[in-house]
Amino acid sequence: MEAVDDAPSQRATDDSHSSSNEEDKPTEKPDEVMTFAEFMSAQTKKDEASIQAAAELNAKEAELRRKEEKEHNHREHLRQVRKQNKKMMGEHRHHQTVRKTQREHRRSHRSATTSAQPAADVDTMMTSPVTAASEDADVPFSAELQAQIAAFRAAGHHTEEAVRDFEEGL
Repeated sequence: MEAVDDAPSQRATDDSHSSSNEEDKPTEKPDEVMTFAEFMSAQTKKDEASIQAAAELNAKEAELRRKEEKEHNHREHLRQVRKQNKKMMGEHRHHQTVRKTQREHRRSHRSATTSAQPAADVDTMMTSPVTAASEDADVPFSAELQAQIAAFRAAGHHTEEAVRDFEEGL
């Protein structure tokens, strides 16, 4: 039993002994034992090691900064692209809406003018006491109008809308 009791205490003394020896080693070598050249050599090695460690740390930090900046630039680029796409889609939608409303306006105008004009002609013919005279009067004008429309189309304005505008102007 005594051996068991001695073992832990001996380990404790060995541990404390070895740690005290390690602590004493650097302080055991006073300046007088170490020459100045040895001291400078040791100091230079320490300085070189710290410089190397600082350089490695700076390189790692610089690499990390570059990665973060690259990632930030990429996110910013994607944000700008999304913003531009959103803007373009808004313009496209606006353009499509404008085209649609213009198209609807033209169609409604056409339908209003074409449907209102024959009805007005029918009303005037029904209420007019001299229908035969007006029909005779329309015949030369109609031929003249047809000639002007043919000349207008021959001039290169063939769209139905342009012809309609021309006819309305006459």
